[in-house]
Amino acid sequence: MALDQKGFLGIGSSLFKQKEKNFVGIDIGSSSIKIVRLVPNRDNKKMQLSDFADIAFEEQVSTDQIKRAVDEALKQTNIPKDSEAVFNIPNNSAITRFIVMPKMNHDDLRKAIGYELEKYIAFDTKEAVYDFRILDDLQTKEGHLKVLLVITKKETVDERVKAIEDAGLIPKVVSIDSVVIPNTFYLNHIDKKDKNIAIVNLGSRLCSISVVKGGISNFMRDIAIGIENIVSLVSEKLEMNKTDIINSIMKPELQSNDFKDIINSVLSNLLNELYLSFDYYETQFETSIDEIYITGGLSQQPGLIDFLSSNLGISVNKLNPLLNLEVAAELKSKIDSKKDIMAVSIGLALEESDLKYF
Repeated sequence: MALDQKGFLGIGSSLFKQKEKNFVGIDIGSSSIKIVRLVPNRDNKKMQLSDFADIAFEEQVSTDQIKRAVDEALKQTNIPKDSEAVFNIPNNSAITRFIVMPKMNHDDLRKAIGYELEKYIAFDTKEAVYDFRILDDLQTKEGHLKVLLVITKKETVDERVKAIEDAGLIPKVVSIDSVVIPNTFYLNHIDKKDKNIAIVNLGSRLCSISVVKGGISNFMRDIAIGIENIVSLVSEKLEMNKTDIINSIMKPELQSNDFKDIINSVLSNLLNELYLSFDYYETQFETSIDEIYITGGLSQQPGLIDFLSSNLGISVNKLNPLLNLEVAAELKSKIDSKKDIMAVSIGLALEESDLKYF
């Protein structure tokens, strides 16, 4: 939601006409925040990544922990206070639906959806905030619109707004990971716009799938599989601490046979859920997935690309969110190891730019 009531999923801006415009994205994860600042280069009309910070929470995520992390991020970067920022809420705290509505203007559509909210939620509509994005889909019958609807509880948004405001930034737009990651993908892979691309974000607790074509999201699904599944199972069965477990996930030479068995069981569950998701998409849309791009912390697991590609029979690639970004000289040596966890924060920052999608 744009916090000036113009939209949940982002509003446009005149990118290269504004002087010293900053685009700040704050990815609030389950264990840390990732914050980026993008600055337009008017000479070559490209974006420069000028600032980045990754700040771990000291305790379970809360309003106080978010404020503390943003405060620390501002200390570590040159992001000005009073910058406008785009932030996220967890995918699993939002309800997303693809719906078909009669063709009407934007204001009438908002009212019509508001009347039907109770069909999609199990809580009082007075507690809900929602927004939508009209999808230009040729498969929709004449006289109708295909719409992506996103609903969440007002308190979920308000808690994060307060934390960001208390840290000195201006929260402008709120979105969800599945909506903004395509921004990052198309910034770097405009040549793929005519393909059916599955973007799989392998996070700490959730695997989020977005299938896109031509800049339009046609399918979204969240799966409760992530690094935390491995951490929980290993700590329970092998009595290892979290730091050692995460270190071992990325370094197979440190893994015992029992450790490898646990990883393989988690990855097998992931594979099965991806197969079911793609099978549903291909049946629903009568078309196949052309390529898969993976990102997120678990995407760093050695051998994962080959494992998924060989079992799904689809080309699997890493999403490099920095491929088509200029990177400030002082950041280049610091962020190469972080690029797998930057797709969401960059996508959030792009929500306020004219470079989102294509």
